[in-house]
Amino acid sequence: MGKIRFFFAASLDGYIADPEGGVEFLDAVEDNEDDAPEGDDDGYETFFSDIGTLVMGRGTYKFLEDNETWPYPKMRTIVLTHRAIERPLCDLETRVVDDFASFARELRTLADGDAWIVGGGNVMGEFLSVGEVDRIQMSIVPFAIGRGIPMYSGSQTIAQAFSLAKLTRSASGVVRLTYERR
Repeated sequence: MGKIRFFFAASLDGYIADPEGGVEFLDAVEDNEDDAPEGDDDGYETFFSDIGTLVMGRGTYKFLEDNETWPYPKMRTIVLTHRAIERPLCDLETRVVDDFASFARELRTLADGDAWIVGGGNVMGEFLSVGEVDRIQMSIVPFAIGRGIPMYSGSQTIAQAFSLAKLTRSASGVVRLTYERR
């Protein structure tokens, strides 16, 4: 049975992107990662080895579309949207989801791995609000952007449903936190 997972980076003040959806604030930290060990990929390779499905909202997909980039391995991709995607960047499925608890149960039945909720904040908030997240892996970068797209929408707190399982810090000050559902 697959798990529902978050894996993302956010600013110190809790934003995953600026108001226009940009993530340039992450570049400031990446530029300072010269002291990272050779071959250090922030755990992406290990993370992707467990993932079978990507799930993202239309805003996240549009950001990738606008930048004409697809940074993810080829795998099942589901974009949550009411609008058609004219020229997809990859083989993908579009879905309208009204019941996130049922959708999460469906994702867990897929035999090829875990589901990564790529974003955005509204989609992550929906999964949190129905209690359908198993693991949260976040990198907090030491950079405040002041305003933008929050990590997730809603008023859910992870402290009640999750336990901190791992904490690491890079030389550049990025803090990586892993929370597991209690």
